[in-house]
Amino acid sequence: MIDKIRLLWYYPSFELEGKYPGGYRTLALAKALVRNGVSHVTIASILLKESRRVSNNIDLFAIHQNPLIVWKSLYKLIRSRDINIVQERLGCGVFWNGWGVLAGNQAGLPVVGEYHEYPFGLKYKLVDYPRLRYVLKNCDRFFIINNIISQYIPLRKKERSKIIIVPNGFDASVLPKTDTHQAELINTWVTEKRKVIGYFGALTKDKGVDIILNLVRYVDDQYLFLIAGRGPLEEDVKRLCRELPDKCKYLGLLSQEKVYHAMSLCDVTLGLYRKDLKPGQPQYGNPLKVYESLAVGTPVIISVSSLSMLPAEIAELCVASKLQIEKIAEALDLACKRKALLPIIDVLRKYSWDYIAKNISIPIYEEIARNTM
Repeated sequence: MIDKIRLLWYYPSFELEGKYPGGYRTLALAKALVRNGVSHVTIASILLKESRRVSNNIDLFAIHQNPLIVWKSLYKLIRSRDINIVQERLGCGVFWNGWGVLAGNQAGLPVVGEYHEYPFGLKYKLVDYPRLRYVLKNCDRFFIINNIISQYIPLRKKERSKIIIVPNGFDASVLPKTDTHQAELINTWVTEKRKVIGYFGALTKDKGVDIILNLVRYVDDQYLFLIAGRGPLEEDVKRLCRELPDKCKYLGLLSQEKVYHAMSLCDVTLGLYRKDLKPGQPQYGNPLKVYESLAVGTPVIISVSSLSMLPAEIAELCVASKLQIEKIAEALDLACKRKALLPIIDVLRKYSWDYIAKNISIPIYEEIARNTM
């Protein structure tokens, strides 16, 4: 057994604040890894503006965006920090992909690849697929977030034993913490007869935020909508809140602790992701906010097209709806009645980042480390 796991996690598009939600996921999982026995995690990215220390066990390392020197930077990082396992998030841009895997191979270390996107289009067939195929051959294990993506991974049948499902989850270490000011503020907006509907996430069309704004106008005054986040539709959200101040409130960008607490105060949250499964054009969909909302005991309405991308036991806790305003309005009433009935404790326990780190990621690291020693 390896005495100390020192992980280099190369994630080209990692950033702490921006449009990529994977940044939060990666950092939350990294914190869970060190809480459960990993000695040190270094997260390297070309989008970080500067290197800095998150804690005694977690560092962020900024890499120059020139793809010609990424491999050299990662290899030097492996040597200087006594790294003994390398993990790379693939699918973040062909020019910056694969260098972590190759640097780990060159150093003779065990390597884990991970892949969350469902690629499609001519560029993927001509450029990304051959490169991904080559990189995957050089990985000891390969992490994905659900079974659907396994259909599109360019691995031969005999190589599929490398695939490990590492699902999305929630951060139990900040779940939930009472924010008295936030609770009092929301309570001033709500009466006993009103139901609170929440949306927390990127304010974009592919997350269905434009549908939510139309929904606010469509339903009657028995519902109060809370919207939090940043994105291209932020001004549209603010405009609606000014137009209908008694029906919709904008909370801005909240910390994760405040998001969890606000979710717990809602009767329902919305996850109307426009991610259709079309033949030959698979797309990503396994939203973090579904797990987080369920973990605080709040039901979620999710689009039918995204439902199959969730684990079956998580999907069963959601209320599925087509993306028509009338259908979503009908689902609101059904979902509100589930608030006190959700059998979530046993189901959600194994979707905390700590459980995933302790029972999935770390055992895999230890196994491949033993096999390469």
